[in-house]
Amino acid sequence: MKQIFKTLLLLSLMIIQEAHGQVTVSNVRTELDTKTRSITVLYDLTAKGKFKYDIYDVKLLLSTDGGTNFKTLKIVSGGVGPEVKLGIDKKIVWQYFKEDRNFVGENTAFKVTAEVNLQARQARLNRLGGPESAAYSLIFPGWGQTKVRDGNRYWIAGLAAYLSVGAGLYFANQANNSLENYRNAESLGDADSFFSDFEQQRQLSNIAYGTAAAIWLTDIAFTVIRGLKNKKRAKQNTRGLAFRMQLEPIAQTPVFGFTWSF
Repeated sequence: MKQIFKTLLLLSLMIIQEAHGQVTVSNVRTELDTKTRSITVLYDLTAKGKFKYDIYDVKLLLSTDGGTNFKTLKIVSGGVGPEVKLGIDKKIVWQYFKEDRNFVGENTAFKVTAEVNLQARQARLNRLGGPESAAYSLIFPGWGQTKVRDGNRYWIAGLAAYLSVGAGLYFANQANNSLENYRNAESLGDADSFFSDFEQQRQLSNIAYGTAAAIWLTDIAFTVIRGLKNKKRAKQNTRGLAFRMQLEPIAQTPVFGFTWSF
């Protein structure tokens, strides 16, 4: 047990960070609980770009020969398994006494692997809308975008469009009033003033209507383009990138690697 404690103490003092492409596994550390006879491995799993929407299949592996051979640990819980989301301070708890009563911590190395869950990614891509989602944008700009994109809300586009329509109606009404006042003006000076107001308000109304139309058409176009991309991506074979981080307490050096799944 003292050997286990020495090994875990060494691991907990190591600060290791790994980054490949858009996915990062970092801040890996361990904790020993002799009362529950368990070892907790904590880590951060972060990503950028399209990888931040993925679900990951995380495994904890153990080597008892200094990192030459590894086996996947089975009696584990927490941030492990095929449905792990990104996050900070992810926690894996290994019940070492239940899995291996002969475990003493000698020549121990742990490896944490995180691989894109391709089935979950495919299911997510299948759920994303296609170009037909543009019909939603006809009703409310931004609605179609929420159907074709991951985790984003584009309601502000609809709000801006309808506010622009409202502004257009307001200035159009003001322009009509100014035109009516112009027709009923009793002096040339009043007529010029009312007509000037009419032209200005009509111009503002046209600008507001044009802004609304631009928002509508742009949103519809972007929704169609994104929808077509979604359909294409859903049909393509998706590659998954697996990352692994190995903690080597004997040599006191980290070993990193990555593999592609086709």
